[in-house]
Amino acid sequence: MYRRRVYQRFFQVCLGFVAALGLMWAGTALALQAQGDITTNTTWGEDVELIGVVSVKAPAVLTVNPGVTVYGNPQTALIIEQGAKIMAVGTPEEPIVFTSNKPAGSRARGDWGGISINGYAPINNAGGSCPDNPQTAIGEAGMGVYGGCDSDDNSGILRYVRIEYGGYRMDGENEWNALTLQGVGDETIIEYVQCDMNDDDGIEFFGGTVDVRNILNSRCADDQFDWTNGFVGRAQFIVAHKADDDGDRGIEADNLADNNIAQPVSNPTIYNMTLVGNENIPDGGGEGVVLRRGTGITLKNSIVTGFQKAAVDIDNEATFAG
Repeated sequence: MYRRRVYQRFFQVCLGFVAALGLMWAGTALALQAQGDITTNTTWGEDVELIGVVSVKAPAVLTVNPGVTVYGNPQTALIIEQGAKIMAVGTPEEPIVFTSNKPAGSRARGDWGGISINGYAPINNAGGSCPDNPQTAIGEAGMGVYGGCDSDDNSGILRYVRIEYGGYRMDGENEWNALTLQGVGDETIIEYVQCDMNDDDGIEFFGGTVDVRNILNSRCADDQFDWTNGFVGRAQFIVAHKADDDGDRGIEADNLADNNIAQPVSNPTIYNMTLVGNENIPDGGGEGVVLRRGTGITLKNSIVTGFQKAAVDIDNEATFAG
């Protein structure tokens, strides 16, 4: 009975996300703008426009009130640095929305960047070991330093949040994910989050121990979920589906490309997941779940359907050995 109530509530929230798509701002300049570094505790209590890359510095806490919409332009993004926090707590009736600054009806994938949260939890791509020599790394295209030895690190809360029309290309190789979680610890709360129409991945995990639940990833042009660098968190009540026009894999999972047996080994646990592909994508789309480069996984009570190439594809000797 509890599981039934959770699923019913989750899909009510999903419907609320879809209904809110029609309530977007028409594209005039906003009185409240955010740019540069946030160094003190700050609350966004009204709609706000991002100007450039906005970074929340330790020990500042950024609070985003229910119902607020945050608008992004090309080359804009929001970074939560190590030791800082974001408290974006919406409600089913008043979700918090991160979206394109273009008028409703003209928005598209890649209109702005996305959100990156950087924590102190363990990663495996920088050498060293805990506790004496913690591994740290710098995120793609300057997303910030992440990694450490604190599995219980707390970077704040994302609850009832929608992130849409992101994925701006930062340089020739790197695009923003809708939500990038880099070395994020398990005291961070990520739940009731939708990532929609992103031009790269929906959510990508770079190491860390963070748990996510009640997640809807939809119509992202690359993978709906991606992990690497020693991610060992948990996920539950996950739904992802591909668009009619674009999309690669449901999950693309690695331990580490340069060292398939690097420690800690990526090995998340996923319960109650549904991945829905699209057999009509012109380029064929990708696989449902790709496990490679030494990653582990525990996958329970889940459905993978509608992917042209394969439901599950396992590659590399280290992956089979795990």
